[in-house]
Amino acid sequence: MNQIELAKLYLANLQKRWKRDSLTAILENQDLVRTFQGAEANEIKLPVMDMDGLGDYSKSGGYPDGSVNLSWETRKLTQDRGRKFTLDSMDNFESMGVVGGNLMAEFQRTKVAPEVDAYRFAKIAQLARSGNRAYGTISSDAEAETAFDAACLAFDSAEVPKEGRILFCLPAFYKHLKNAIGANRRYTNHDKNIDRDIDYIDGVRIVETIPGRFYVGFQKTNNGFINEGARINFILVHQDAVIPVVKHNPIRIFDPSVNQNADGWIFNYRLYHDIFDRPLKDIGIYLHTIESYVTETVDTPVITVEDDKTASVKFTVATPTTGASLYYTTDGTDPTSASSAYSSKVTLTDDSIAAPATSEVTIKVIGIKDGMLSSEVASQKVTVVGSKTL
Repeated sequence: MNQIELAKLYLANLQKRWKRDSLTAILENQDLVRTFQGAEANEIKLPVMDMDGLGDYSKSGGYPDGSVNLSWETRKLTQDRGRKFTLDSMDNFESMGVVGGNLMAEFQRTKVAPEVDAYRFAKIAQLARSGNRAYGTISSDAEAETAFDAACLAFDSAEVPKEGRILFCLPAFYKHLKNAIGANRRYTNHDKNIDRDIDYIDGVRIVETIPGRFYVGFQKTNNGFINEGARINFILVHQDAVIPVVKHNPIRIFDPSVNQNADGWIFNYRLYHDIFDRPLKDIGIYLHTIESYVTETVDTPVITVEDDKTASVKFTVATPTTGASLYYTTDGTDPTSASSAYSSKVTLTDDSIAAPATSEVTIKVIGIKDGMLSSEVASQKVTVVGSKTL
């Protein structure tokens, strides 16, 4: 089996597993997404339809004319993630196939799916309007039923269609809700197992989530992600309120003969994705958190550069958010609270090369403050002239 066939086999298997590993895959609908030739790599198009309402019918004029307009709205994807793995060539081809398949499957199950779900849940939570938010600890069956009924009532009052509603909830909430409605035990015929799972309540599909993916805030890092903000009890969402998009999801495999850095097989994985709001976003999302939901986000830091394209490039950073701490990197990686803390003007030099040679440096800064969601990452490229003495 050649590399192309091997890659196709792995990709097909991973796509099948994706529907099982990702909790939010149930929301995906690639039929609604369109890519256009000539569009930028980070762009997709979503359909937007507008039509006239009813008008008066007359005996003389008959039916009033109406119009239907279909347009395509451009959206930009922000999540471009990837990883490379190398497997030593001492493993023979057959075992490499087994190990390689297990590697990518385990990577998707334990790393990719949790990050994608955490990002999507955080984005959905942030779309919930203030009237569709509640919080508090759910510690009894009655409290779970009351909270669920309040969410359904909010949807009913806003005329959100009953078909297409999905409840994502914590295991503890699921257990309380199941007990509250007195779910009947269903017996299988072949192995006498007792199955007490429930898939729907009042027509709402139930998806039990994983606590580590269920927060209102998300921060990506260069080794996964960090949860932020309040923990979520449940999200009631209509499938027409959001749409997750996966635009690029390839696996590239290289055998040891083309590996210039090591005697091993290379597995490259890349995922280009995002999630976008749709027409029902204002009424089709209800959020219930354990802690009070923080709505404020730290303002994006501003990077000011001095003496660019010299041997001593300087930069300062600031944010309008009072009390926020700033963290930065200069190696192109996304900063976190573990990165260098900013306190005063920073000077960049490069004594590994001599002038007139230059190096390009990417400055990235994030703002973090307790009780608020972290800022977007600010980024700016500068050019540093070498200062090595010959």
